[in-house]
Amino acid sequence: MAKKLRKKRLLKSKKTKVSDISHLPGDPLKRQAAEAILQAIDEEGVLLECLPSWHRRFKPKLGRFRKFLQTHPELFHITDIPGDCFVVCRANRTPPSFALKDRRRWRTALKRAWFRYCKEETMPNLEEFKRHLPVEALELGGQTAVPEAVAQEVAKKPRCLHCGSNGEQGPGWTRLEWTTELRTAELCYDVTRRDCLEFARPSSVGAGAEPIAL
Repeated sequence: MAKKLRKKRLLKSKKTKVSDISHLPGDPLKRQAAEAILQAIDEEGVLLECLPSWHRRFKPKLGRFRKFLQTHPELFHITDIPGDCFVVCRANRTPPSFALKDRRRWRTALKRAWFRYCKEETMPNLEEFKRHLPVEALELGGQTAVPEAVAQEVAKKPRCLHCGSNGEQGPGWTRLEWTTELRTAELCYDVTRRDCLEFARPSSVGAGAEPIAL
């Protein structure tokens, strides 16, 4: 049933044309951005995530995604949802009920907890981190230890929760270097979403220092 519904949406999206052309910005880049967002909205009826190509194609010149949306209320309607997130639909329309739920998942919460732990501790240790898990969580379902899948998940190299990038384009880093050799990372950071961590330059940060928001 789900496959049929998705197929129906995809077929509908192919027939969908970006309407309200008169409302689109005159600047070529802004126009391309608006058209891409409207097309993404029309495919599912609502945009649950930032436009995948935004940070690469548009952010350097147009700025943050939400800020761009707010400058064009005649095209887009923003609705805030739990978890410092928001959804986008066409102007004068309301998002469907399923889009208003808290979409944070356990993997995201786990990664955020691990990142914060690494930022606050000068010598992060996975075993020490696991000892802080709630006892009731370990006992749920007869579990007596942290599942191997969870251990592998938190042990992975830090990754941008928004765009999925892990900084392979620049100098790599390990978990133990997190607070001692912080660097300026080519990752997406949007304060309105708070999906990504702040990064700082190694020349200005010492062990245990607070990161500098870029």
